[in-house]
Amino acid sequence: GHITDVYASKSNPDLCLVTNFETAYLMEYKNGKIKQIDNLHANYKGDGYYSTRGLDVQSTHWVREDPFDSRHIIIATDVMGIQISYDNGKTFTRMESTNGSDLYSACYDVYFDTHKRDRVYGIWTSRIYAPYFPSYYDKEAFIGGFGVSNDGGITWDFTYSSGLPNKAIPIKMSVNKANNELIFAVATLNKGFYISYNSGKNFTSINEGIEQLEEGFILGEDVIIVDDIVYCLTAPIPPTGGVNYEWIPSKLYKYSMSTNTTESIDLGSITIARSITYDSRRGRLL
Repeated sequence: GHITDVYASKSNPDLCLVTNFETAYLMEYKNGKIKQIDNLHANYKGDGYYSTRGLDVQSTHWVREDPFDSRHIIIATDVMGIQISYDNGKTFTRMESTNGSDLYSACYDVYFDTHKRDRVYGIWTSRIYAPYFPSYYDKEAFIGGFGVSNDGGITWDFTYSSGLPNKAIPIKMSVNKANNELIFAVATLNKGFYISYNSGKNFTSINEGIEQLEEGFILGEDVIIVDDIVYCLTAPIPPTGGVNYEWIPSKLYKYSMSTNTTESIDLGSITIARSITYDSRRGRLL
């Protein structure tokens, strides 16, 4: 299967939570060997009924841990928003919508504030399966946003932030600390890239100099902050049919926060790039 994240418990070194696109597994070790693997996904029993241990998801993305309480973890998912555990991943509770917002359909990442207990930031959209049914083919059938929770992920405020278009599909975010504020860089699947220097309260576009596929449309794939630089990766557009079509390849850009300038980075023979990371030990991008 396609593994999306692995979470190793800090409070119990013998527990590990592994997620893929459709399932989460709780793996328990003893003397370095796997003792037990529990499938935490809902199991279909027929006639429309399911048996579950609490983790009812369609597709999982990231597992995030509360820096103030390692037993409190959140999984970002498609369809079901987020799933919350208060017992180190043994059981989960689905966060219910408290304001009727369509944004609760899908969450693609969350970030626990390391300075303020119970504060969580997240990127949300009503567009489920966004990476697999790109907004390029359906540009208006969704809403998206950046939200904040002050109770550990139970309720969310989508009025906290401004500047990120509500028709955007935020898919990836990167976080950096600057004095008493957080810097958030966000990649969207239809409106390109945005940055906030005040913990997500206000976002501004950093799309100047990034190639548009058409007016106002930039297909963002991934984003990462390294010191003063924001690396922005655009996604490839797949062929849609016909005989003489070509892929529009991924492109990588480097945005300088100090000079507000953007330059492209040659990817060489790479046509399809899906993610970027930074090797801090060797000082290089991967």
